[in-house]
Amino acid sequence: MSDLPALDQPQAHVVVGPNDQRGPYTLELLISEVVAGRLHDATPVWWPGLPDWTTMAAHPGVAAEIARRRAPAPTQATPFAQPYTPEPSYAPEPSTAPEPTTADFEAIDNAPDGFRSSGPAEGLDPQHGEAFAEVVARSRARWDAEAIVAGVDDAIVEAIDAAAISQGLEPVSRDDSGGSHDVGFRADDDTTVVVSVGKVTGHAMAVRDGHVGLDVSCRSTAYVGGPDDGGGEHGSIVVEPGEAGHPAQASVSLLLPMADYVSEDHTVREEALRSDLAAVIASVRHRLR
Repeated sequence: MSDLPALDQPQAHVVVGPNDQRGPYTLELLISEVVAGRLHDATPVWWPGLPDWTTMAAHPGVAAEIARRRAPAPTQATPFAQPYTPEPSYAPEPSTAPEPTTADFEAIDNAPDGFRSSGPAEGLDPQHGEAFAEVVARSRARWDAEAIVAGVDDAIVEAIDAAAISQGLEPVSRDDSGGSHDVGFRADDDTTVVVSVGKVTGHAMAVRDGHVGLDVSCRSTAYVGGPDDGGGEHGSIVVEPGEAGHPAQASVSLLLPMADYVSEDHTVREEALRSDLAAVIASVRHRLR
C-alpha cells in the first residue's frame, strides 16, 4: 500500500465512457465500488504522481487492496460467554457477470450515469443481501453493454482514420458534438473529404439488422465536369459542379450494417471495416477527377 496515496483524499480520476472522465474521487470509494461489483476493475484510473493512466486491476497496490477486501475474513473462535451471532450477509460480487442481453443494449441509450450507492449497510439480512447481489449482477450486465457499444463506436472512428490515411489523406478536423462523428481530411492537391458516421447506439447493437448511417463527401476545385444526380439509384454518387469559384462536390449516403462488421461476441472486424470504408472514400474522390 506504500505506493498508493491516502485512500480518503479525493485525488483519483476514472474514465467510465467515451470522452467521460470523472473525478476526483477517493480511492476508498473506487475500491469499494469494485469490490461491490458496481465498477469494473478494468476501469482506467489516474491520480497525481502516476506517470500514465493505469487500471484498477493493473496497478499492484490497488489490485492488492481489492484482493485483500475480497478475501474472506479468517474464522475466529467465539467466547462461550457471548451468544453466537451470524455474520451479516453483504452483497458478494457475482462469480461471473451475466452476458448483456438484447434488452440491456436497448436500455443503455437512456441510461443514467454515475455512482448510485456506497454499498449495503451493516447488519443487512441474508435475504436482502442475496437480492442486492442479483441486482448488482443485472446492473453490471447493462454497464458492460454500454462499454461494448462505446468500444464498437470507437473502433469505427479509428477505422475511418485508417481508411482515409491509406488513401493519402491527412486528418484535419473532428466533431463529435451531435449524433454523428464528422471527421475531415485533406489531400496534397487541396481536395477535402468529410466522413460522417452515425454514433453507435444500443439499439443498433441489439438487433442483428441494426445499422449506422455513413455519409462521405469530397470537394475539389480541379473538377470541370458536369452534374450527376446519381439517377436515383441507391449507392450512386451525386456530383454538384462548383459555381462562382466554389469547389465541386461529390457525395454518397450509405448504411453500415452492424452484423457485417461486428461478430456475435461483439468483436469488431476491423480489417473488413477499413477495407470497405477505403473503397467508399476512393470511389467518391474518383468522381471528381
